[in-house]
Amino acid sequence: MDLKDQFSDAAKVPIGETLSSSQTGFLGVFNEVFGFHDSELWSYDLSVDNRTLEMVFDYIVRWDLEESGVYNRKWRKLKLDLGDILFIEFGDSSEEFGLRHYVRRRVDLRLRLHDQPDAVRRLSKTFPTKLQGAVLDNITVRKFHDSFLVEFEWLTTKTPTMAIDNVCCTDIKLSFTADPRPER
Repeated sequence: MDLKDQFSDAAKVPIGETLSSSQTGFLGVFNEVFGFHDSELWSYDLSVDNRTLEMVFDYIVRWDLEESGVYNRKWRKLKLDLGDILFIEFGDSSEEFGLRHYVRRRVDLRLRLHDQPDAVRRLSKTFPTKLQGAVLDNITVRKFHDSFLVEFEWLTTKTPTMAIDNVCCTDIKLSFTADPRPER
């Protein structure tokens, strides 16, 4: 079975089955098979020390349209692991200067952070932390030099001022952590 067939019916993919950036055809399967629209972020763990980001989403695996015109959705927990992070870009919306504007920050995690524990603690405080409950429109992955650029598009966030926009990394893993369940 090819990779696309293996993941095409998200309701039937076994728990723990992993789609990895090391697999041939990864980009096509990630971008064509997985639609993150309306997925809600349940947990978020960024380790600056280890240069990893783990996100668990409540992901819609099936949209069945009933005769009444209402969608009957099935949900699953979907874990996205980003490893060997090179940089993270996140935005901060501000009212500075009396004009609402969006400032994007890029933090390079390839710096020798293990030699600077105080800098790691201070840096960790600058990243968005109240993302739990945020809802996605989409996640797109594309090649970026010898790595991958993971682009997040958010519908809503808990804090209207901050969100992760892009993560550049060399390792991506996507896996289901629970069986499908009906509408929540």
